[in-house]
Amino acid sequence: MGLVVEDKYPEAIEEISKKLGVKPIIRRQRGKISVKEASAFAEELLRSCEKVIILGDADCNEEGERKRLQEIYKFQES
Repeated sequence: MGLVVEDKYPEAIEEISKKLGVKPIIRRQRGKISVKEASAFAEELLRSCEKVIILGDADCNEEGERKRLQEIYKFQES
């Protein structure tokens, strides 16, 4: 599994993953999740991971960013 996370939280994500027995490949994105950068990280991770999860801080991201990310992944699931 691959994870794209905001720069503030990778240590917390690593700790949670460890407790769950999961060893994800983590890519840090500086600042808040942006559609362009998250998509690039996800494409890279999908070369070696079956699934990719993008974890953004909902308090810091505009609703428009969330909708754009959802559209990107609807396209990739097809």
